[in-house]
Amino acid sequence: MTNDDIAQKLALLPEGIAEKNLGSWEPVVTHYKEFAEHPFGDILPNNFYDKAYPAIYKLVKDFSNTEQAKLFRGGTAVYDLFISTVDEHGLKIGDRFVSVTFSASNIIIKYEIAGPITLEENPNVIKRVNCGADENLMLKLQPFLNLLWAETRGKKNA
Repeated sequence: MTNDDIAQKLALLPEGIAEKNLGSWEPVVTHYKEFAEHPFGDILPNNFYDKAYPAIYKLVKDFSNTEQAKLFRGGTAVYDLFISTVDEHGLKIGDRFVSVTFSASNIIIKYEIAGPITLEENPNVIKRVNCGADENLMLKLQPFLNLLWAETRGKKNA
């Protein structure tokens, strides 16, 4: 997303939302910093946590220092990163969001709709991509953020 794109989108936000969004990233960065600095390797040798957390920490730290962070609200739930365009903390059924999580050997970026799920495959996942911890996660994340904007704030302001 170019600086002009970001500036145009920021102009569309309701008053005070850019500041709230930016402020939402501070606890997210702190959350992942704690996990990155206190790895599980001593307890669980050869686990993926020790690769995933530093990679996600770098992603949120770098992202939180961009103008684009003012467009999106960040949040966490245990291991998962949530990115949305909602005005207030907390997703409701039907809200669209991007999640970043990980499995045994992959970081997974998903575009989802908040809703009830089962233990089976989540039917609310619209798009997903698997990434390695050594990949540029921001490059992988950007298309998901573009889609999230287009289907939420972009539709409201069309």
